[in-house]
Amino acid sequence: ILYIYVYKSDNGVIYLKVIYPLTLLPEKNILPFYRTLLETNMYLNGYIIGVEKNMAILMSIIKIQDIDSEEARKMVEQIAKLTLDISDKLIEEFSAVRFESQ
Repeated sequence: ILYIYVYKSDNGVIYLKVIYPLTLLPEKNILPFYRTLLETNMYLNGYIIGVEKNMAILMSIIKIQDIDSEEARKMVEQIAKLTLDISDKLIEEFSAVRFESQ
């Protein structure tokens, strides 16, 4: 599942925001899980790992004026690949559950 938003900031700049859910938060070992998210986040360039409600997410935000359609397509492909890599690691290490749309 991929969520794409276009929004305008208070100062009039238009952004493209792409969010990809990674996994649901695990019921056990939540502190080591959070630590792994933080450590993984440290090595990402242009992407952010966060927590929204009961799930870990991967997100990227970029000014619309800074990209063309080809760059936007590449960004979506890259975030999809990163999502699979990171979520597979979280599933293996913490028995986290892959996010599925309800």
